[in-house]
Amino acid sequence: MNCFSEHVPFNRDSILSLVPHEARSSVEYELTKEQVEEIRFRPGRKIELITRRGRKLLDDFLFSSDDAVYVINQLSQHSVYAFEEELKHGYITLKGGHRVGLGGEAVVEAGKVKTLKHIRSFNIRISRSIHGVCEPYVDHLFHHGWNNILIAGPPQSGKTTLLRDVAKVASDGWKAKQIPPSKVAIVDERSEIAASFEGVPQFDIGERTDVLDRCPKAEDDDARTVDESRPYHSR
Repeated sequence: MNCFSEHVPFNRDSILSLVPHEARSSVEYELTKEQVEEIRFRPGRKIELITRRGRKLLDDFLFSSDDAVYVINQLSQHSVYAFEEELKHGYITLKGGHRVGLGGEAVVEAGKVKTLKHIRSFNIRISRSIHGVCEPYVDHLFHHGWNNILIAGPPQSGKTTLLRDVAKVASDGWKAKQIPPSKVAIVDERSEIAASFEGVPQFDIGERTDVLDRCPKAEDDDARTVDESRPYHSR
């Protein structure tokens, strides 16, 4: 395996399908020009783009309540009830690994959030797979076996990207570093590492990797049945 930093191209179609028609060409232009990380819709406000270089507001469009209904219908394919479980968690994973955070009114029963209603705010978080980011750290992480790993950092600092790449290396192995391929089990509580969509990981996480998607931490120990002899476990 060659381990080098490589941005994997992403499909913009699932993102653009959520953008109201009047703003779609402007957003598409920005996606081709900038490395956009987030697109935020807020009622009565301009669309906000978060890029690596800062923040930008699109001056030619105000997001309305009707636009919010359009986005919800696009996300749910006009069947909100089919997305009850996702709504309860406050986000929906798109094909391609992108996630849409939802803002609205929580419906609470017995002290727990059952679902969301009056959803009017959206944060489309664009996910990109980058291969090779683990290379500077591999010699510290693997020495006659994988060491225990704790990855810490502020939001959007690359924690998940690094963890995903380490999982891929552990799964596929790296001959030059004398790292053998291994079985890998990923417990992906928030669908961030593998970004599974309808059970299929949207990212390349290795040939020998199995994923337990959206498993709560409290259920983790009882639910990890994918590989009881796993040499490597990531969350």
